[in-house]
Amino acid sequence: MPIRLVSNAFRRLKALPPGARLVWCLALLWFIGAVIYLIAGPNPWSEELDFSREAKESVRTHAYVVEGEWWACVLNLGLSLVVMTGLFFFPTNARLSQPSHSALKIDTEIGSPASPRERKFILALILLAMGLSAFLNYPLLHFSLWGDEEATTRRFIVGHVHRKDDDSLKLVEPQWQKTIWNYDNGPNNHNLFSVLSRLSHSLGTQSHEPDEFYFSAVLIRLPSYLSGIISVAVIAWLAALLGFLRAAPLTAFFAAVHPWLIRWDVEARGYSLELLLAPLAIALMIVALRAGRWRWWLLFGVVEVLLFYAHLGSLYLLVPLNLAALFLAWRPGKGRWNPLTNPQLWRWGVANGLAAMAVIQLLAPCLRPLKLWLASPRAQGDIGWPWIEDALSFFASGMPWNEWDAANPNSLTLAERIHQWPVLSMAALALLTPLFFMGLVWFLTSLRRAFYLSILLTPTVLTILQAKIGGKVLYPWYLVGFLPQFLMIIAIGAVMFPYGLRISERWRPYLSAALSVLSLAALLFLSQPQRHLYRSRGVELLEQSVRHMREVVNPFAPGIDDVITLGYVHHTRLYDPAARLLNLTDDATATEDFVKWLRAADAESKPLYVNTANLGLARQYFPTTMNLLENPEVFEPPVIFPGLQEATTRYVYRYRPGAVAKLSLSR
Repeated sequence: MPIRLVSNAFRRLKALPPGARLVWCLALLWFIGAVIYLIAGPNPWSEELDFSREAKESVRTHAYVVEGEWWACVLNLGLSLVVMTGLFFFPTNARLSQPSHSALKIDTEIGSPASPRERKFILALILLAMGLSAFLNYPLLHFSLWGDEEATTRRFIVGHVHRKDDDSLKLVEPQWQKTIWNYDNGPNNHNLFSVLSRLSHSLGTQSHEPDEFYFSAVLIRLPSYLSGIISVAVIAWLAALLGFLRAAPLTAFFAAVHPWLIRWDVEARGYSLELLLAPLAIALMIVALRAGRWRWWLLFGVVEVLLFYAHLGSLYLLVPLNLAALFLAWRPGKGRWNPLTNPQLWRWGVANGLAAMAVIQLLAPCLRPLKLWLASPRAQGDIGWPWIEDALSFFASGMPWNEWDAANPNSLTLAERIHQWPVLSMAALALLTPLFFMGLVWFLTSLRRAFYLSILLTPTVLTILQAKIGGKVLYPWYLVGFLPQFLMIIAIGAVMFPYGLRISERWRPYLSAALSVLSLAALLFLSQPQRHLYRSRGVELLEQSVRHMREVVNPFAPGIDDVITLGYVHHTRLYDPAARLLNLTDDATATEDFVKWLRAADAESKPLYVNTANLGLARQYFPTTMNLLENPEVFEPPVIFPGLQEATTRYVYRYRPGAVAKLSLSR
């Protein structure tokens, strides 16, 4: 009996299409790997795991990995069996040439078909937009990293520089399991970017020149920069797949010039990867539905995994994306009510099953720390009307609507732009806003496009609703991964508007081109100040503020301790690892430590600096030290390095030698 079962199983496996057999073999390999790991690998009971906050971060990360990977293998053991068993029931008698959604086949054109010459021109324009994106984004590669980028770089990519007992400095690189899995500070680690950036940074060599930093911001940002350029082509490809080939070039140019995308395309975080992978996932779903081949569904699953690993916020895209794919692959009715007889639905389900296995294996170690972070006060927040104003304004122009710092010359707003240029600004908004709604109308002209429209719009709505209902913090830039889809809708509205008018076919291309140029000019005008600002200076001038204090900036070069710098509130430990870290347990302890280093500077005749930011926070928790910093008899007036958003303006204070001896600090 067992021999007959095995024989029947092999016979059934041989009858499967080549793609299904490949998937079955992948599931088998996963099953074997899970069994080996569960037998030979570490388990939560083989060693004493320490999850406490008192343990070192590396110890906690190791504990999360051991626990998470073991349970992930247990789950994937079952899932791989489900996939292998399920494939034996794959409907092999279905005709591959007619996938289940054939009635909803996507139009390649709307209006008159594009000629080969026109197609070549469209391709040339898209390549030109990619070149423009590379040019506009290039200066940002060389700017100073800012707070969030610095934290990611120091913790997961480059490592910490520690001061040893002999007062020398040593670089301690992070363990790879920390780069791949660490969520100790919540989703601050965009895992996929951290992995790619660490690989990119390893291509360079560590500098020991006194005036050069020991890391390369260019190499750290390189994965983001490259993915940002490619994302311009991908969003254009998506527009073409949706049937709007002529809107593809304008979509690409919108994506290339929008200030928000210029910034986040180069940011040393996972947003650029999300900007690439989100439209790519939608495009591959469309191709998989049209082609009905295993290769496309498997590639769709791979991109889903990478997208979710790059940024957890993409969950709000993946859910509506797969609900739409489920309906379009199934298409119940017309004799297709039974999903077990639908090969397209099987391909979708199996591809997502394998993707789920990969996600479980990658992110299981992150679940426990993520749960702790979501329950922490840092994850709590609220969305009010000013937030909505800013979010809409960011989408329209890359600038907020509300001023965030009246004293900061970099606090640009769309409201100010309208006030300065009321006629042109209102004309630009009056053009772009109706074009967006015209684009929506084109999607609503058929059922299939309505489904695709839901995929484009729903993620933004779901993200905002989840944050509002759950009381979670939501920074506007968490939505940037969905911005290109909105720009595509505007481009479709501009290009396709003439094709809905009762005018001569001869005049439609000219009117479409005119609207395209006008809409691009409108976006360029509205967003020009912010685009210029992003391309002219970094978000937070950490590098410049450190160079102001030190001639020698490399911690491994002689002379690094010729200057004393103090690590205070919002200290930059990446750019200034040689700083003496103050004990910030409380105000009294901080003040005692602060004064100790002022006296040491006098005793050693060394200049002393304090490089800080977010003075409001410092005044709240350390009022005495702030009184010292702001005392003109003790410190010179600060040199200010304005930032581009809240809490990024740097203040560099220089101590007046001998001043501490003249003060009575007993009070």
